[in-house]
Formats: sequence, structure tokens, C-alpha cells
Amino acid sequence: MGLFGKTQEKPPKELVNEWSLKIRKEMRVVDRQIRDIQREEEKVKRSVKDAAKKGQKDVCVVLAKEMIRSRKAVSKLYASKAHMNSVLMGMKNQLGKMLISTSALAVVYNTGFLEEEERSQLWFLFFALS
Repeated sequence: MGLFGKTQEKPPKELVNEWSLKIRKEMRVVDRQIRDIQREEEKVKRSVKDAAKKGQKDVCVVLAKEMIRSRKAVSKLYASKAHMNSVLMGMKNQLGKMLISTSALAVVYNTGFLEEEERSQLWFLFFALS
């Protein structure tokens, strides 16, 4: 615990790494759910074939509708996984841009072409972004 009850903020790089781990973990959970649904779909497909052999048309219709619902669920899970991947790449992209901008500010600051007031403003920005 820091001064006046404030906690020390983590550097952005650590935060992005931490969030990336959580997102990748959730992506693996989604993959597991997709595999489970597809495994169940194969079982339902076999049940439809068995029911068709026995001549149970109403059972076949219900099971076929269930298969369609499971395929829609799988496609939604793939979409959510793609969205998670997009968020992950966006975070890494923003982190990279931020690191480049702070290094650019450091170069400008160290060249010595700045007035004292501009230098103090850039110094503040440099430490605020890093």
C-alpha cells in the first residue's frame, strides 16, 4: 500500500501481459466448449440415424433441430473467440505505439533544442506515459 492508501500502478507492459494471459485462458475455455458441443453433435447424429432406421420420424425432427442449434452455438463461439483475439491484438498494438511514442519523446527531450518550459512539459508527458 502506498502513500494515502493508494496502491502502486503496474507498468502498462505488465498489465497487457496479465490481460493477455487471461484472454488466452478464456480462448482455451471457448475451444473446449466448441469441442464438447461437436462431440455431442456426433452423438446426436448417430441417434438420428438409429431413429431413422426404426422409423421414428418425430424423434428425427427433434434431434435434427438440436443439431442445427448446436451448429449455431458453435458459430457464435467461433465469433466470440475471434473477437477476443481482436482485442488481444489491439492491446498489443496500442502498447507498442505507446512504447514508441515514449522513446520518441525521450529522443526529442535529449536533443537539447527545447526551451526549459517545453522540456519540463515533455518530461511530465514522458513519465506519465511510461
